[in-house]
Amino acid sequence: MDAFILSEWLQQHFAPSDDSPAYHRLYRLICRAILEGHLGAGARLPSTRDLAADLGIARNTVLQVYDQL
Repeated sequence: MDAFILSEWLQQHFAPSDDSPAYHRLYRLICRAILEGHLGAGARLPSTRDLAADLGIARNTVLQVYDQL
């Protein structure tokens, strides 16, 4: 899955109605993408700026998640 398709998948599954912080939701979602095979070894993640804009969250939130991964 390329970064563009992954970004679309994340947008579809990012639940804004969830009460947990955005970084927890994004971290869990990327982990889910890995475990379900949507994101394989060596796959590129979307840029932090693009993903933050697509999800409507702060870039620092995406940076924090990427650092955790």
